[in-house]
Amino acid sequence: MEVLDIVLLALFIPGIIMGLVKGLIVQVVSLLSVVVGAIVAGRFAPDLTQIAMMQLGSGERATYVICFILIFLAVALVMALVGKLITKLFKIATLGWFIRLLGALFSVFTTALLLGLLICAFEGLNASWEIVDPARFENCKVYPALRDFASAILPQARIFFEQWIAV
Repeated sequence: MEVLDIVLLALFIPGIIMGLVKGLIVQVVSLLSVVVGAIVAGRFAPDLTQIAMMQLGSGERATYVICFILIFLAVALVMALVGKLITKLFKIATLGWFIRLLGALFSVFTTALLLGLLICAFEGLNASWEIVDPARFENCKVYPALRDFASAILPQARIFFEQWIAV
């Protein structure tokens, strides 16, 4: 096992610990709150910007950014509260340990996907600029497994990195 493999495996440890501490529901709600918050803020920030500009008389760009952030934070806060409520319901039903175990598994999945996407992005850059000699990765076991995992889950991401990052 190469040093890079050990480093990549070590990066899973904080995620597993957080998964055990937070549990599945809080982690999924956290991920969803970012996505839903961005979508809702993108949809309603222009409308709120127009209203705020009439009231405050400030510049459009600054007002838009403030409105986007406020909507995003409001959605994230509401979703976090819902996640905590659902988690409490599971704890009352004495399923807290099961939710924490699933949280650790979800964390392993998301960490593997994130590392795999970073590896795909790195390989896209490395194809153009050869930052690191590709032969250095031949003996690695975890590095190609993470790359292949990300490519299997999100095949378009690897294509994107190969076509658009490798300039």
